[in-house]
Amino acid sequence: MRLDDRRGDGPVQKDQREKGGAKEAPASSDHEEEHYGAWEAAVNGTVDLISIHDSDFRIVTANRALALAAGKELRELIGRKCYEVFHGTAEPPAACPHARALRQGCTCTDEFLGALLGTYARVSACPIFDGSGRPVGTVHIVEKGRRREKAQEAPEEEPHGPPDSYAPGGHPPLTLRQKQVLQLLCEGRSAKEVAFRLKISTRTVEFHKRQMIENLGTRTLAGLIRYAITQDIVK
Repeated sequence: MRLDDRRGDGPVQKDQREKGGAKEAPASSDHEEEHYGAWEAAVNGTVDLISIHDSDFRIVTANRALALAAGKELRELIGRKCYEVFHGTAEPPAACPHARALRQGCTCTDEFLGALLGTYARVSACPIFDGSGRPVGTVHIVEKGRRREKAQEAPEEEPHGPPDSYAPGGHPPLTLRQKQVLQLLCEGRSAKEVAFRLKISTRTVEFHKRQMIENLGTRTLAGLIRYAITQDIVK
């Protein structure tokens, strides 16, 4: 079954009706209809944003909460690229759970600062498989209200942990905290996302970034990434 057919009026059903010779699908029992109605009510009754995305990052269907958050009718969301709707970008984020779930064939979860909600939220993508066991899409869930409020209010903290005993070129070594910041920056995360995950302020993240640039004698984030790769800070 293709993802398009999950809406109940996909191209397979339409083609069968037009040919006229195809057999009608057996009518659903009252029991099945009752369960479907309960499922639809539950999905549309939650405040979480739930949608189904195909392997091309298109939104196949979505619940009422997502339509309300986007300020759109449901029909306006169908077919849109998910990253355009959720992140306001022209391509998926580096740590996209949907892309990872399609590659790995398992549920993937991460936390993002999304343009749609304007705040941090936990995002999960659960793969949908075809008859041969190949991932063809995901159930995408954005959990509202999961922001850890204290993450943005954490007091400024000094770099902690023992520094490396050696740094190439005679540069001052990185502290443990600086390594943690650098690892997340290398994943393509913004300063706000790094701050959220490490429970520090954005100003502290920028401080560590500036200190690393100055201490290592580089001028850009690209230089920091090259350093991280050569020192096996990231793989």
